[in-house]
Amino acid sequence: MKIGVIGCGNMSQALVKGVYKTRKDLEFHTFTPSYLKAQALAEAVNGIAHKKISDFPKMDLWLIACKPQQFDDLSNALDGMLKDQKVISILAAISIGTIEVKLQTKYITRIMPNTPVYLNEGISLVTHSENVNSEDQSNIESIFKTLGMVYRCENEEQFNLLTVISGSGPAYIFEFAHSYIKLAEQMGMNKNDARKMINQLFFGSAKLMNETEKDLGDMIDAVTSKGGVTIEAINTFREEKLDLIIQKSVSKASQRSEQITQQFG
Repeated sequence: MKIGVIGCGNMSQALVKGVYKTRKDLEFHTFTPSYLKAQALAEAVNGIAHKKISDFPKMDLWLIACKPQQFDDLSNALDGMLKDQKVISILAAISIGTIEVKLQTKYITRIMPNTPVYLNEGISLVTHSENVNSEDQSNIESIFKTLGMVYRCENEEQFNLLTVISGSGPAYIFEFAHSYIKLAEQMGMNKNDARKMINQLFFGSAKLMNETEKDLGDMIDAVTSKGGVTIEAINTFREEKLDLIIQKSVSKASQRSEQITQQFG
């Protein structure tokens, strides 16, 4: 199977490299206007980089991975080249309807992976246009299942809402971890040891969550004790309304996503 990759930024690189680890049967052809990132990605996955879009041979699938703000220019450059082709889009906030019109095809799948896909531990949201048949849906989703969890959304609205949780989510986790690393440094740890300790804290806690069916409230209770140390921190989170801060932050991200959709999608 030949997959044409247009756009080779961080997310595209994480996705393609992650897939290549377990799917050596896929042949990747890459393109970016500068060529350099396309060349680097092609070399990493034993693929072929192209200096011009017109140089691509016939592809089985196309992966569109440019920035949303670049999509108009890209669609103009393609000039109908992807007409009636099978297209996978990882463009945030660009709707299936817009992609159908600009690329002249009704065979659209939107995917939103997150960066842990590079380690085959990611999440990929997926939604298909009504013209993508069940066989193609299964084939496309099987590619992304090699990267971790695949969640098929009920509709495009749900896809857009969940994107700001799963797609953007790693950055939220990293920000939270960064705060604890800085705090550990303030307590006398050197930067390297602080990073290692917090990495293990998050890794071990996530693994524990993944390997037990216990309610998270019960897991919190198992770490805390009435009148003890940990409960003071937990009570502070609750008093400061951590859940509301999280809701507000995700709401802001959703608002920005909607702005991009209105402007470009």
